[in-house]
Amino acid sequence: MPKIKNNLYKKKLLIILFISLTILTAIVIIFIATRSENKKIAPNNKIKTVITETGSGTGAGSGAEVVSEAGSENMAEGAEVREVNPALIGAITEAPGANLISTDGQVITDEGVEIRTDVSPTDSQAPRSSLPISKEEVDKKAIILDVSAVGFLPNIFTVKAGEVVTIALTSTDQWSHNINFSDPILQAAETSVSAGTTRAFSFNAPSAKGEYNFFCGIPGHAARGEVGKIIVE
Repeated sequence: MPKIKNNLYKKKLLIILFISLTILTAIVIIFIATRSENKKIAPNNKIKTVITETGSGTGAGSGAEVVSEAGSENMAEGAEVREVNPALIGAITEAPGANLISTDGQVITDEGVEIRTDVSPTDSQAPRSSLPISKEEVDKKAIILDVSAVGFLPNIFTVKAGEVVTIALTSTDQWSHNINFSDPILQAAETSVSAGTTRAFSFNAPSAKGEYNFFCGIPGHAARGEVGKIIVE
């Protein structure tokens, strides 16, 4: 009898041990599965990005911002990290301080909203002018536009419908100047410069082909020849 009781006792221990191991294994599996699932879920459609400066070798002007996706293990020392709209991933600027340009060729705000040129120049969706910069900081694709009492140089240039247009306006004399468009569809595309300074802004050319006149809005300047036009093809 003692031997039979001893065998029963051992069987009970084995059963208890087996059940305990089974429960522990299930807990471990559930824990691992839960961690793996959490890694797959993006937080509220926001992506961690890193804002860096690019050199001239990237195709963007020196000092242009590039927005890129990055994990903490890939972040450069001193990089600024922030949560942004996924539409901004890969966006660049063609002039420091001007609006971003998305990978699909749309000029956008810092929030990822497409800019508009048919709104008031003070609207949050209007093109943003850079602070005074040097011509060397502007992307090679930009239109370098000089203005003086003689007029705009060049005063005619051609772009494709819908493409990104970045204008870098420079006052080459001792006067202040600006650029404005006559057509209301481009009324928000403007900037002003003081003597000897350069400022830039980006926008998408109109989708409608045609000629769009621009002028210096300072009284008397257009009358003396400070006018020009963009030809959209």
